[in-house]
Amino acid sequence: MPGRRRAARKRTLPRALTSQFALPSAAAATLVFTTTGATMAGSAPLELQATPVDIALAQSQVSESRSDVEALAERRSETTGTAALLQGRQQEQDRIARDKQRKALAKKKEEEAEKKRQEEARKASQRWVFPIGKYRYTSGFGSRWGRLHAGIDLAAPVGTPIYSVSSGVVRRAAHTGACGNNVWIEHWDGTVTRYCHLDYMSVSVGQRVAPGEKIGGNGNTGRSYGPHLHFEVRPGGMDGAPVNPVGWLKSKGLGI
Repeated sequence: MPGRRRAARKRTLPRALTSQFALPSAAAATLVFTTTGATMAGSAPLELQATPVDIALAQSQVSESRSDVEALAERRSETTGTAALLQGRQQEQDRIARDKQRKALAKKKEEEAEKKRQEEARKASQRWVFPIGKYRYTSGFGSRWGRLHAGIDLAAPVGTPIYSVSSGVVRRAAHTGACGNNVWIEHWDGTVTRYCHLDYMSVSVGQRVAPGEKIGGNGNTGRSYGPHLHFEVRPGGMDGAPVNPVGWLKSKGLGI
């Protein structure tokens, strides 16, 4: 009738439209909202309803989302574990490398120390010393009584220690004619030195001696007119020609 307002009709959206709204649970099965706009200004609230199928679909989507989150968390955990494993391996490799470097450095230092010890030992074994302590120079090298006096004479009391002038090997140690008890030593550079008129000999053939090692005591054996050391030097070896010991000793830093 004219003048009366018609009651607002309750409208329900078609299923095709309601399926676009994902509802999390059955408690949210009904949605009500008010549309705005010039053409709908006087309209009543519009109520939307979701079907059980829509609810099930929404719940399935929520479940899938949770599964995705759990899978992502698992992948992150695996990634973290892999990173930790790689870091551990790298740290172990670094430790091994440092250990190798430390051992190499220690080995190098030990080799250098050993080389230094060997060099010091070599120098010590190749040093030259005077063959007797206190002495009196009584006769030189050269012609005497019509023959070559092949060495120098150094007078000292009987028993005064006689020393090897450097390291070497004893080649002869015996009593022979004019030289009495005498010792021949071949040194590291091939030079042979001879020590005559000894009272006694404290070394034997084949024995190795060091610089300054005692080889006997001064004496008066053989053709001798008083206790003294007759000292000879033969740079050419056992069969080499004798040279003046004075100049040779000076070349070794040992003066008369």
